[in-house]
Amino acid sequence: MFANDDAQLEPTLTLENLVDIYCVSRRTIWRWVAEGKIPRPYAVTRRVRRWKAREIRQHLDELQQCHSRGRSVSDPSPPVAHTPASP
Repeated sequence: MFANDDAQLEPTLTLENLVDIYCVSRRTIWRWVAEGKIPRPYAVTRRVRRWKAREIRQHLDELQQCHSRGRSVSDPSPPVAHTPASP
């Protein structure tokens, strides 16, 4: 067996899967990727991209935590730690 066999067996998601999961358009998914709001996909071929299901599940869990703290779910980025400004 090759070292990469485990990585190839990891469940993946397509763009259409993410559209269904997040209930947004394809364009919004790509905008969120460009803005760093959701995990980046990896290249299967030059034209085919996939997301690791584990990373998306983790991202959704972070969103759920934000929602339970009263943060807007419409912004898919996890909370950013803010440091107080120095006087």
